[in-house]
Amino acid sequence: NDFVFHAVLMIEQLLTTGGGYQDQVHGVVPGIKLVRSSPYQVPIDLSVDRIRCSDDTLSAINRRFVLAFTGKPRLAKGILQHVLDRWTRQSDEIVDTVSKLHVCSRDAADAVASGDVDGLGRALSAYWKLKCAMAGPESGVEPREYRELVSVLRSEGMILGASLCGAGGGGFMVAVASEGHDCESIKKFLESKKSGMDDGGGGNGSDFSEMTWHSIDVCSKGASCRVISTATMSGAEDKEVDEANDGFRLGDHRL
Repeated sequence: NDFVFHAVLMIEQLLTTGGGYQDQVHGVVPGIKLVRSSPYQVPIDLSVDRIRCSDDTLSAINRRFVLAFTGKPRLAKGILQHVLDRWTRQSDEIVDTVSKLHVCSRDAADAVASGDVDGLGRALSAYWKLKCAMAGPESGVEPREYRELVSVLRSEGMILGASLCGAGGGGFMVAVASEGHDCESIKKFLESKKSGMDDGGGGNGSDFSEMTWHSIDVCSKGASCRVISTATMSGAEDKEVDEANDGFRLGDHRL
């Protein structure tokens, strides 16, 4: 796992896209976890602690966590550069924000361990505010459409917390639904909101029709890969692989 963590980071740097460790660590290691790094050490030494929780808590998280594509793609590199520039200046505000991010991550882990899904939602929103502070308002980290969406869902009591994933600026958002709500109820509400706006029934002018909504589960196995074949294939070999690998044809993916 350590090799994968560092290799992915190296590839991202070679591609000049920036990036860190969070994606590969949380993808490879299953479950909910808290990731720490040792200060002043290169290469960075990562420790990954899986957060244990009851089956009821896990079921509630799976039911109430919602993922949505905002309809707004973005490149994280520009936002990350703003974060690095602000961190380099070491202002009191930024140093304090980093300290609060550490506390926020521990609060989230404690909420999971104690079965407090509402508290996890509050920690998620606190994290988002800190992330915005790290990037700065000029970075574009928080699009207007996202702010309006969260405002609408909060005012209706449908969510307890939300954040854009990754660097922010668009892409995917994750939210913790209030008890009694889930992905389907939020989706239906926004569809009715759009219908009311189309009929002249009010609304704030936001159009969330390009968003797609998804229910999500905590992964219990982590990411894995499978070697299909190391041979050069054609004809009958392609057919055998096609049948053995759920319709995947390696020959269709040659360059």
